[in-house]
Amino acid sequence: FFFSSRRRHTRFLPVSWARRCVQETAYMKLLKGTKPRGGSLSFLQPGDKITVQDISVEDVGKLESIRAIMQFRVNVLAHSSTMKLQQNMSKYGNNFDAWNASLQYYFKPLGLAYGDCYCAGEFERVINSTQDPSLKAIFIQMLQLWAFEIIEKDQHVFSQMNFLKEIHFKVIREKIQELCYSLSREAYKILDIIAIPDEILGAPIGLSNGEMYKNFMNVVRQAPGCYERPSWWKELKGLQ
Repeated sequence: FFFSSRRRHTRFLPVSWARRCVQETAYMKLLKGTKPRGGSLSFLQPGDKITVQDISVEDVGKLESIRAIMQFRVNVLAHSSTMKLQQNMSKYGNNFDAWNASLQYYFKPLGLAYGDCYCAGEFERVINSTQDPSLKAIFIQMLQLWAFEIIEKDQHVFSQMNFLKEIHFKVIREKIQELCYSLSREAYKILDIIAIPDEILGAPIGLSNGEMYKNFMNVVRQAPGCYERPSWWKELKGLQ
């Protein structure tokens, strides 16, 4: 029942992700030295200790470094969440209360961290399959900016075990400023590429010409019976 997807609040996607991370971590803790059972969690580390990869300041923006950083966060949160669940099981004595007590500050961040890690892996896959050099450079910058924002906001996790130091965060903050300026020149082109076509969007306030009020009034004026009296006008007249 504890790991069942039938439980209503576990259908929230990040919580389902967290449940899977905890399952794999608990599986490896029970069978010490056992490796993960594959899939998108194959990077989870067995045992009670997490092996820390040394990432230099110069390499912090490389694709393999971003992957390692995202995976480190999942490992740290998966181990801490599993330990917290064990503590709450001893404290509350049942699965339901132990899960709920661990949900907000342990499993939810874990699920979101796994989602970020998975997205980073998919983004890296798209980058590696991109043939155009200029487009590939823009994609790399987009991934770096997205990842650096996550790292900067979650420093307390990434600084554990001395994985990233203050010098890393200082460089990352500077990189964020540089990437924002660099991508601002490409933002319109990027949005124009990924934007939903007007014909499919069909929303007058979201058309690409930016004339929200004009578009909205055009739709109103083109509506059947726009300039005719409504059928209930006599009722309003009687209220005078």
